[in-house]
Amino acid sequence: MASAGIFIATLFALCAVGFFLRAVLQRVHVPPAVSLMALGVCAGPSVLDLLPEPWLDLRPVLSSAAFVVLLLRAGFAIPLAGLRAVVMPAIVFGTIPVAAELLALTGLSKAFLFGNWETALLCGFLIAAVSPAVILPTMLNQKDLHRGAARLVPDRIMGQTVVNAFVAQTGILILVDAIAPPAGARDPLLVLFQLPLALLGGIIVGVAAGLALRIDPLLGAPADSPPPRSRVCAASVLALLGALAVYFGCRKLTLENVFAVLAVGVMLRRRFDWCEPALRAELRRVWMVAEIVLFANLGTQIDLGKLTDPSFVTLLLVLIAGALGLRIVVAHLLARTTGLTHSERNYTTIGHIPKATIQAVFGAYPLTVFMERVPDDTILIDNGKTLLMMSVLAIIATAPLGAVLLDRLGERWLRHTDQDQA
Repeated sequence: MASAGIFIATLFALCAVGFFLRAVLQRVHVPPAVSLMALGVCAGPSVLDLLPEPWLDLRPVLSSAAFVVLLLRAGFAIPLAGLRAVVMPAIVFGTIPVAAELLALTGLSKAFLFGNWETALLCGFLIAAVSPAVILPTMLNQKDLHRGAARLVPDRIMGQTVVNAFVAQTGILILVDAIAPPAGARDPLLVLFQLPLALLGGIIVGVAAGLALRIDPLLGAPADSPPPRSRVCAASVLALLGALAVYFGCRKLTLENVFAVLAVGVMLRRRFDWCEPALRAELRRVWMVAEIVLFANLGTQIDLGKLTDPSFVTLLLVLIAGALGLRIVVAHLLARTTGLTHSERNYTTIGHIPKATIQAVFGAYPLTVFMERVPDDTILIDNGKTLLMMSVLAIIATAPLGAVLLDRLGERWLRHTDQDQA
């Protein structure tokens, strides 16, 4: 009971400070992602160390739950017709530019950091991933403001981001097991061949859950008068509980859970399109709290104490910047083959900058696994420490910059479209 009380008190304290800080800094055009990550850094173990153990112990679960809110909002924001229009651009822009950065990081890190290609490739997958936690909220905000709707620019960026995150997460997990195999591990090639089944299985589970969730009695029929807000709130909570069950259930079954939750949102949007604005408004209110939890927890994982060697830090920053620069060039050239306007092409290119989510979740994962499975291999453990430092630097160097650019330039570069036209 004492731990529960400490946990609740910490949540209230973070929300109180987070609401105030977010509101004040938004007045001077600082995106919430930046202000809330700064809050997490200050409250986290590397600076003031104010967060109690019960909160830190539950941090992965809390961040995942907050991420589910974001994914469900993203699914609700994509109509089925729009989904068909962005699938192919999402696959192309979520793989080709990231492949350019991944290959550049692999070659550069093999030349300057690591002695084997496997660890260098792991570095590529870890650092080349963009951040769904930074990009998706910003794109949802642009959609709410009806910017770029004519050519589905926010939807394109959200799609390429999710595809990129899926590719990166898959590569990281396979390579870590290949470098330091667990006892009784399966062949990495077998795991790779099973990926399409995991992806298809997750989507099927998400579609089934979206069709099976019974929120109809709460919302009524389209011909009825609009339901009261209390019923819409209850329906949103029920939908969110279903999405949480799908996310954690698919993780337990080793199915792809990100696409599964997106599928839940898309199917609910299809079933309740007439009530979609009210449902999205309620989920947006839930996100006001979930956003604080997600980004503050993200900030707590940025360890400033690891950045103590200026020359080594400079080398890592140069490698990250060089590979990211190549990715931006490839993404911009690829965007010229689309029907987007010049400013829209520039905006989609900026969507390749911010890194945070994958690096925060998996930055310490290789080191943890190496220390557990091969504690006597000092070279591999040193490589894990280097990967962790690169993850921290990638977040610090790109997340605030990308968040500010996407937030500020949306008003200038994305054409406003009336809601009926959108």
